[in-house]
Amino acid sequence: MIRVIIERQIAEDLEQPYQQAVRQMIQYTVRVPGFLSGETFRDIRNPRHRYVISNWRSLEDFERWWHSADRKRMMMDLQPFLDGPEKVHILEHA
Repeated sequence: MIRVIIERQIAEDLEQPYQQAVRQMIQYTVRVPGFLSGETFRDIRNPRHRYVISNWRSLEDFERWWHSADRKRMMMDLQPFLDGPEKVHILEHA
């Protein structure tokens, strides 16, 4: 199992449309082969800084989703709400 942490900075005054877009993305992702679970978080000290933490069966499952046409399409919808690029951390148990 791997854990993926995606950090995003939301553009000012676009938190609500971002939330709606990310909710739709999560609803789709739960059906992706290899996806185990996921949660979203907001930084208490910086409400525009968000984290998506997901668990995947394998790195291959995650990478298949990450590079899929479906994810790319959804990211095109999400991109206008972001203030900068995503930061992605892929972790495994030590």
